[in-house]
Amino acid sequence: MKKTRYLDHIDLRVSDLKRAHKFYGKLLPALGFSCDRSSGRWGIFYAAGGDKPDAFFGFTQDRRHQPNGTRLAFWAETREEVDRLARLVRKIGGKCLEGPDVCRAYSRGYYACFFEDPDGNKLEICCRKVRLFRVSGLHSPALSCCLRSDREYLSSHRVFARITVAR
Repeated sequence: MKKTRYLDHIDLRVSDLKRAHKFYGKLLPALGFSCDRSSGRWGIFYAAGGDKPDAFFGFTQDRRHQPNGTRLAFWAETREEVDRLARLVRKIGGKCLEGPDVCRAYSRGYYACFFEDPDGNKLEICCRKVRLFRVSGLHSPALSCCLRSDREYLSSHRVFARITVAR
């Protein structure tokens, strides 16, 4: 059975809920998370659409929260969308770390903007021209579809590699 979803939600910690809601309340709708169902303790934005469950992005306050090396990447359809969202990030108080630019070290055609939210959580908006993996008739794509260049990509992104590759 082919999966129709690969991600259900993101559950992020922030040190200041009000400040985070001000930032994410502008960013998330621009990324397609347009249904705001926030409460007093949670900021929750659902992706709009259809008759099936939708992904959501949630954040809640933890005054002891310390940002780390984890990075969340959001998909954009085009480079122009990456550029537009990068301008929005700067306008609403995100700290631009790099780009938007072509990231040749990642994969061919990878274009991204890297930034931090007001708490220092690392985020990215990216698009790519070429699929990272090519799968045809394999029973375990996650274990057997990696081409040499994909393995190099994974090893250069240690957090991603630790999550997806059993050691």
